[in-house]
Amino acid sequence: MPQQILIGHYDGELWGLAINQKNKQFVTSGGDKTIRLWDMDTKKMLMGSKPFDCDMRAIDWSQNGELIAAGDVKGNILLIDPKTLMAIDSKGSKST
Repeated sequence: MPQQILIGHYDGELWGLAINQKNKQFVTSGGDKTIRLWDMDTKKMLMGSKPFDCDMRAIDWSQNGELIAAGDVKGNILLIDPKTLMAIDSKGSKST
């Protein structure tokens, strides 16, 4: 079963996975600079984001399931709209 997720992230590594029990969905982040939304029952990808600027290393749903928080390899935090998988806000890293 995990192989289906890895196929969705092309040759990049899978770095994050978070489950939204309410919607029976999970979201993944990977080394291919994308975020992907999946159906828990069918294990099929529902949507994939356009590539972000760098690898996405961490991901989680907000408590109410209305937003996704993602972290990239440079330490930036992005708020993602789960309906579009587009960033609606971001906070940059203070590291140089």
